[in-house]
Amino acid sequence: MTNAAPVDGWTAVHALVGAGAGAIGLPAVPSLTLSIAYEFVEPPLEAAARAAIGMPAVPESPINRIVDVLAGAFGYGLGAAIAYGARRPTRAI
Repeated sequence: MTNAAPVDGWTAVHALVGAGAGAIGLPAVPSLTLSIAYEFVEPPLEAAARAAIGMPAVPESPINRIVDVLAGAFGYGLGAAIAYGARRPTRAI
């Protein structure tokens, strides 16, 4: 079994982590850099974790990796927008 589809169950996790990073005010460029770096580190970490419990590795397709990074970036923007909106002072009319 491979993660050949662009969107899988973990895509939502990438979006939620991005939303959390945006909501707490982490800088955008380091957050995106970490998201991209994680996509390179994820395969060997996942393979090692699966091997430790006797399961075969499940490789991700390049499109899945790209969509995961985009989901994280979208989540970051959404989280930052919600946090900014919550902190924006209201004006009396």
